[in-house]
Amino acid sequence: MKKSYTFINVTILLFLTLLLFLTYYNYDTFSKTKFNNNIKIDINRFKRIIAEASEEQKYPWEEDFCLILNEEELIRPEHNDSPYLPEHYENIDKINELSINSTKIWKETIKKMRQNYEKETDNMNHNWRDFMWHYKWANIYLYKVHKLINITLKDLTNPIHDKEETITTWIKWIQEDIEYFLFNLQVEWLRILTLELFYKNKE
Repeated sequence: MKKSYTFINVTILLFLTLLLFLTYYNYDTFSKTKFNNNIKIDINRFKRIIAEASEEQKYPWEEDFCLILNEEELIRPEHNDSPYLPEHYENIDKINELSINSTKIWKETIKKMRQNYEKETDNMNHNWRDFMWHYKWANIYLYKVHKLINITLKDLTNPIHDKEETITTWIKWIQEDIEYFLFNLQVEWLRILTLELFYKNKE
């Protein structure tokens, strides 16, 4: 189980990195005019996308984790021979309690993460860095992790203790992986500034 989650984590990271660097990959081949015009267009596009997103809009990864209203919502094992079937849970309140507690920890973690992200990226164009947060980090990585935690909560193949351990591991991973994302973001931003300076000096 843990090996499977580790594989998923590495896959998400590789995909995230690829998306990040492909965003500005073609800048290397731009002429001076095309580069300057293109970065202005892209920054304006990022600004428009962020502005168009309703302030009241709630992204999937911002939602509370699922609450199980009845046993039919649980994900049953294929052969129905798991030792952790509903009768062994006493009732689904234990899963719901774990869900509520995990939601509190998740939201507090994301809040602190966003605050640190904004602090560490304050030197960047804010429209660009906000776009990267929403559409490269949150809507890809956080969304997938949030979805996997919901699956973990509903999965009957693991006892409550293992569910809690898995969720704790995922939250620990996102705290570590945001540092990796920030590092790549700083590198990419430096590359953009370097290219911009290079073309300005050629004028």
